[in-house]
Amino acid sequence: MCIRDRYYIDISIGDGLAIGDHFTILDYDSSTDTFTPKSISGKYSNIRLLSTLFPYTAWGLLTDIYVGGDPDTKTGAIYLWNGGNVTKALETKGILTALFTQDWKHHIAIGYKGAMAISNDWGYTWQEVDSGVSDSLIDIGGTSLNELWIISGEGNIYKAKFYVDTDNNLVLDNMKLYKKAGTSLSRLWFNDRNDGYAVGANGTLLHWDGISWSELPTGTAIGFTAIYGLEENKFFIVGHGGYVFKYYSKAYPSLLIDNQGNITGTKTNPLYAVSYTHLTLPTN
Repeated sequence: MCIRDRYYIDISIGDGLAIGDHFTILDYDSSTDTFTPKSISGKYSNIRLLSTLFPYTAWGLLTDIYVGGDPDTKTGAIYLWNGGNVTKALETKGILTALFTQDWKHHIAIGYKGAMAISNDWGYTWQEVDSGVSDSLIDIGGTSLNELWIISGEGNIYKAKFYVDTDNNLVLDNMKLYKKAGTSLSRLWFNDRNDGYAVGANGTLLHWDGISWSELPTGTAIGFTAIYGLEENKFFIVGHGGYVFKYYSKAYPSLLIDNQGNITGTKTNPLYAVSYTHLTLPTN
């Protein structure tokens, strides 16, 4: 039995979903604390799913959106599901990696080769648009359409400005290179417009304070792969090797851990690592 790789998990709405290789989609049931394959899970064995928004699964409204692509052909795709058959809404020039919405009516998807697509009708139809770049776009975040941030695998941070025109269509006004981080970036998290974070390779942790992006010391070269926050100065970072890092402080201390991932954090150094227990999820 092959255990499929899971690339994304979201518990922000409803109970939550986990997605990954071979079109794997797992429903999470908080009452039983279990993951169960959705009926459409495994429908496309060649498709890797990397991000999702799932209002249908969570609330029985609109449609679930799944983005990813084919690792062999390097093309991306957007899939929709609202309780019936899965439909492919769009194929893109690069594998899609992330989704963003502010109002559930207008959606943005980004991906490799500078791929970008927009939906103006609650996610039902999509159009590919020219982002003006060729980077491997990895994540998109922010709190306002006129100031969204997009990071790339090449270590670039882009500031993107969108607006809704008189026909109620979302339009990319411009997307400009704002900063070169010097290392590959993986994920963003924003608490508010003046408090955002980006993580990446070699222990990279960047902070946006509303004026500029600055690097925060972490004291480790472990690659950070994702970040999830609870409130201001309270967030978790996961990294290569099965490490989980916790940050609870208004200061930005260096990260102190040993090579086994044992806790060495203190009240003055509250960012610390713990060993991670690997979880085997069910397959269909």
